[in-house]
Amino acid sequence: NTLPAFICASEYGYDGIECDIQETADGHFVVLHDETVDRTTNGTGKVSELTLEQIKQLNVDTGNNISSYSNLKVPTIQEMFNTCKIYNLIPLIEIKTITNVNNFLNVISECGFINDCIIISFNNLVLEEIRRINKYIKLQFLTGFTKENIDYCESKGFGIDVLNSEITADLVNYAHSKNVLVNCYTVLTYKVYNNLLNTGVDFITADDVQNRNSLAYKITDLNNSLTSATDVIENSIDITTHEFAVNQLNRLRDKKCTVEHSALYTETLIDFERIGDHGLNIAVAFNEIKDDLTKMA
Repeated sequence: NTLPAFICASEYGYDGIECDIQETADGHFVVLHDETVDRTTNGTGKVSELTLEQIKQLNVDTGNNISSYSNLKVPTIQEMFNTCKIYNLIPLIEIKTITNVNNFLNVISECGFINDCIIISFNNLVLEEIRRINKYIKLQFLTGFTKENIDYCESKGFGIDVLNSEITADLVNYAHSKNVLVNCYTVLTYKVYNNLLNTGVDFITADDVQNRNSLAYKITDLNNSLTSATDVIENSIDITTHEFAVNQLNRLRDKKCTVEHSALYTETLIDFERIGDHGLNIAVAFNEIKDDLTKMA
């Protein structure tokens, strides 16, 4: 729920970001998970009882790698949308607490994302109100993965967003037969990711862009690490995650990643759990675009 986190997701090649929205005392929308600022900032109090100016005086002081980001502020919804526009990200917006649905939709429209975002919520009544106002905006109901809930989502024009542990291929097929798209959360490893892909889900929400517990190697500075990384890859004859490597490396190239960006946001990740999935050595993937990466560095 911070701008550096959203940028990081872009540099890792993700299609979008998930964020949480709260409404301030003076009717602004900020990106914050909790109803209070206590846990993640140096302040105290309910978001709904604080003005935007008061919240902007606080610093975010809790989160991964927080020591790398001084004077980090709680973003407004407009700042989140602007980051998504710059970095070509799809915002997945969870409504936590809002009182003015019309104002909320007007802000989304003014920022140019009314057709390019997904709204999710555990509160189906809020989603129903949004649907009455706008027939086309993408909505997903956070709920249990049952046929009854799928039928409900079909009747309201919602997608469904469920825990990944509840996913089965049969239920995904049932949802698709009702024209209900399926999102699932929170995915932490590529093994789970691959299993979910095989069920036919439409969206996967991950919790950690780096999957730190399952790295085979990483590149944190493209300029200094190209040679050593090539040696590692070419000597790892059992690593056959060719498709994954091609995708990740091409994303770095497409983002025109500089050395400065890579030091902050970029690592090329190879996951042990995907070894054996593909038949080509990872060195092939790296060498396919190594020259491009070298030129950028």
